[in-house]
Amino acid sequence: MKEFECKFTPNMPEQCVVSFVSTGSKGGDAGHGGNASLVFSENGSDMNIQADLTFNNGDKKTFDDLANISLTVCGDWELEGLAIALMDIGRKLLSKDDIIKDYVNWQSQD
Repeated sequence: MKEFECKFTPNMPEQCVVSFVSTGSKGGDAGHGGNASLVFSENGSDMNIQADLTFNNGDKKTFDDLANISLTVCGDWELEGLAIALMDIGRKLLSKDDIIKDYVNWQSQD
């Protein structure tokens, strides 16, 4: 995987900004390989981003009313797995909904 950076900033403040940044593959595992981060951020409105975490020891914690949240995976296979998962989720979401049609109609209003 090559180094990559992408940021989606919608025009509507109710929709979050989504960024993806990858260093690209570096030839190693979590300690020496590449990494990738997926970040969700507020876009001018109080979106109430929430994170529900489960720790290795089984403890659970919820963080509420966040301005942004970042998920980072470390290691070449891990960052490629995240990218593949995002593509697969997007493909499945778009095939089950009219999101593309709605998005095209929304973009054509500009």
